[in-house]
Order: sequence, then structure tokens, then C-alpha cells
Amino acid sequence: MKTSSIKEILNSSKSVLIVGHIRPDGDCLGAGLALYFACKNLGVPCDFVCDTDPLPKQYSFMNGFSYVNMITQKDYDTVIAVDCGSSDRLGKYLNILKKAKQSVNIDHHPSNDNFAKINIVDKTAAAACEIVSKMLIDDKLVDKQIAENLLVGLSTDTGHFIHSNVKAEIFELVAKLLSFGVDYQNVISGLYKSYSKNQNLLLGRVINSARYFENDKIGLMMINQEDLDACECGIFDTEGLIGYLMRLGSIEVAACICECGKDKYKVGFRSKSFDVGAAAAVFGGGGHKHAAGCMVFGKKEDVIDKVKKSLMDCF
Repeated sequence: MKTSSIKEILNSSKSVLIVGHIRPDGDCLGAGLALYFACKNLGVPCDFVCDTDPLPKQYSFMNGFSYVNMITQKDYDTVIAVDCGSSDRLGKYLNILKKAKQSVNIDHHPSNDNFAKINIVDKTAAAACEIVSKMLIDDKLVDKQIAENLLVGLSTDTGHFIHSNVKAEIFELVAKLLSFGVDYQNVISGLYKSYSKNQNLLLGRVINSARYFENDKIGLMMINQEDLDACECGIFDTEGLIGYLMRLGSIEVAACICECGKDKYKVGFRSKSFDVGAAAAVFGGGGHKHAAGCMVFGKKEDVIDKVKKSLMDCF
């Protein structure tokens, strides 16, 4: 997996562009910002971008969040993709990666096809932040703000350490990162104690309208643009809502279907034991066995029927 140290890669660069995936989550932002500050600490000019505007405001508490998508350089000889399961997840920045003298792909998704010149891909890792944590710790590049960003990614991609991807090594990494003097309560408050009243209103609407099938083994959430408008919410405010369905003891698989354009729906899949990565793959998406996502196109009820069938096929 590891071809050279991250310190060697950064020090060999005149300027670095770090690229996260479209609609970045906590793991993507945590890994990207950690590498961003590592570059800055080494004196290497660096920018961190994601092909998304606006960025999800729930992560605005993170160190360096305001620097994301702030372009300071004209050219980059090194481009580093973080948490991108496939090259198309880089959006408009894919061509920059293709043209770069040195391209690096740091990821943990099973769907990753090693699209860069240097591929640091560990499909057994729980998060991109697990991979980046190990590299930065090995190269003695971690400081307090880097450690805090890495903890965000480790927490979000493990469901705050309750998903099946949690292993002893994750807790060992958390302990090492905490040793850098991190304000862990700041991380927890930012991630899990800062929901808005409007987000709670949205949760109430979608929970009350959820549909259940197969003796309540399958759960479906449908979020219409009308719901978002009524609660003055955006698509990023839907993150984590599917977790409320997964709390039901009877639920084995679930999907959250969110309208994001005319006849266009963003779908997130979750499961307790079945492979929902296969369900997402039906629509050209991907992810992990217990968490995956995709885009589905069509009329609302047709999309619901298609997603329902993909979940039933998991059994």
C-alpha cells in the first residue's frame, strides 16, 4: 500500500493541491485539512478544494474550514486526492490531477481503482483519516490542530465508534491523537451537539413519513425539496438522518432518498449485516458493505420502487 512517506511526497513538491470529494463529509474534510496543515508546517504552498459550494456548514467548527476552496496558487506539481472512491468523485478537479507531475490517491473505499500515480489505498481501513493518521504520526507531522481534524474523520466514518469497521487499532489511534492535547469535547460538541432547530423540524417530518417493508426489516426515508424548504434546510442538513432508522431493532437495511434536482435523487444506504454496497452499485454508486450511496434518476415513486427492490435483493 505505502510506496513512500507522506513527508517525502510533500517535501518533493513545489506546490500541492489537496482534493476532497464532491459533497465532502467529516472524513474527507478531516483528512484533507490534516494534510493541508502538514504542508503548511513544512513550508510547502498548498490549497485544499472540493467541487462543492457551499460547503456543509456543520463542519465549520473544524480547524482550517475557512481555508477550504480558497485558491492561492496558480499551478500545482502535486495533486493529492483524499477519500475519493473513484476518480469522478473529484469533479472538476479531475483534469488537474491527470495533468499533475505527481498525483497521489489516499483512500479506503473498496471501489477504488488506483487512479493516481501513487496509490495509498487500504480497503480495510475504517476511514481515510485512519490512513492519514498513521502516515502523519509515522513522519512526526502531527500537532494539536491536525490531530483534532483527524479525530473528526475517525468519529464520523465509524458512526462515533459504533459501526462494524471499528477495531482495536482505531482506539489506539484515538489515544495517540488525544495525546497531542486535543480538546475532545470541542470535537464532540461540533459533531453531535450543535444541531439547529430547523434540523430537528426536518427530522420530525421525515421520521413521521418513513415507510417500512418486509415486516419492518426495510426502512425508507423520503426527503422532498418541499421538506427542505419548509424547514429552511439544505441537502447537507440531511446527513445522519438515516441513523435514526437504523436504531429500530427490526431494521436490517435502510435508505434515505433526498431530492436534489428535477427527477434527481441522492440515496444513502445503511445496513446492519447485509451488503448495501451492492445495492448502490446497481445505480452506479458505491461505498462499503454497511454504508454506501448513489444518485438515482426518475419520478419519485419510480425511484422509491427501484431503491426498495435493490434493498430487497440484499436479502
